[in-house]
Amino acid sequence: MAIWDKNNVDGKLKFPGIVEQAQKYVPEMKARGADVVVVSAHSGTSGTSS
Repeated sequence: MAIWDKNNVDGKLKFPGIVEQAQKYVPEMKARGADVVVVSAHSGTSGTSS
C-alpha cells in the first residue's frame, strides 16, 4: 500500500519497519505471558519493499 496506493495513504498511514516493531512488541507480549509469538509478513525483512 505504501507504494501502490501512495496518493491515498501518504501522510495518513505510517509503515514502520517490521524488525523494529518486533523488537518493540515481542518483549511486551512475552511479559504479558505469551510463550510463542508468530509474525507473518508478506513484504519480508530486506527493506526493499514497503
